[in-house]
Amino acid sequence: MNWWKRLIQFIRETRTELQEKTTWPTRDHVLNTTIVVLVSLVVVSIGLFGVDFLVSQVVKLITVTRIDSVRGLFTPTTFFIFVALVIAVPIAVSTLRRRLDR
Repeated sequence: MNWWKRLIQFIRETRTELQEKTTWPTRDHVLNTTIVVLVSLVVVSIGLFGVDFLVSQVVKLITVTRIDSVRGLFTPTTFFIFVALVIAVPIAVSTLRRRLDR
């Protein structure tokens, strides 16, 4: 039965803290924050759509089958070079930045 008394005490203390000690945001603050979140959501969504569209167009350019049945720019060699650049360029840039910061 001791746990029952502790549970009731916990609920009472929680209620008291929420009513007396917690600082609740004003209505204007909640509305302004909500607007900022929604605008940020729209901006990020548009940005992600643009990046997705560009990447899909590049992939189509690389992998599209042409009329003469020759694959697009996609060959194992070009794929390897592309992946190597995607990995190597950021590493080289970060290494260069670290050396210049010294």
